[in-house]
Amino acid sequence: MVSGSYTNLVGIQDFDFQFDFSEVTFYNEKMSEEEYLIKRKKDKDGDDIDKLENHWEETKTVNIPNKTVDVANKNS
Repeated sequence: MVSGSYTNLVGIQDFDFQFDFSEVTFYNEKMSEEEYLIKRKKDKDGDDIDKLENHWEETKTVNIPNKTVDVANKNS
């Protein structure tokens, strides 16, 4: 999490967000993204692994950014 003053942002209309999942952890075990995907693949046990990977990539690159921007716009 980066913190700071919003003073210099007065009047700025557009932002370029970059989402970094490198330090995100999952579950109580605090799994890394890689460990999380391995666990999910094992849980699927024969289901379409490519579909799982594609869904996760879409979640990271489309769904989470879109939801974050929606919430930011609603609350700003």
